[in-house]
Amino acid sequence: MSYFNKFPKVSYDVKGDGNLHYMTNITKNIRLVTDKYKQISGFDVYDVVDGDTPEMLAHKFYDSTTLHWIILITNNIINVQEDWPIHVRDFQDIIKDKYDDIDGIHHYEIAQESGDDSVIINVPVESLSEYPAATPITNTDHEIAVELSKRRIRILKPQFLSQFIEEFNAL
Repeated sequence: MSYFNKFPKVSYDVKGDGNLHYMTNITKNIRLVTDKYKQISGFDVYDVVDGDTPEMLAHKFYDSTTLHWIILITNNIINVQEDWPIHVRDFQDIIKDKYDDIDGIHHYEIAQESGDDSVIINVPVESLSEYPAATPITNTDHEIAVELSKRRIRILKPQFLSQFIEEFNAL
């Protein structure tokens, strides 16, 4: 099954000459409902290894590279260029392009004081005087944390694959 074969078609005048072309409407997409998604036990957790691609993981877990879209949907990945982990070898170049000072302060953090103290709160620079014990987070540290969060994904267990595809087709 091709992922885009299930998408609706739209007519569009590509050249502005009055000739309509039927194209796949890529603005349509399906996302998992977040609350339900967190409660589903039909997933395994996987840490993406440097160089892994959605196609490689689909082959590894589902014996088919064409099922890579399931990995993307189940992790709410819309843009692979933005949402998938980057190669470690490219990391430094990307943050050097993004920031004038990679060791500059990105933001400050404090641990939540009541309830779950493992929750981290970002402190705006203008509020820093209220939180003198806030920890400075550099641009590099921030980008490392973002990349690490992208590496932990969920893999739909193979026994639920056919049911997932059926429900996707129905939607």
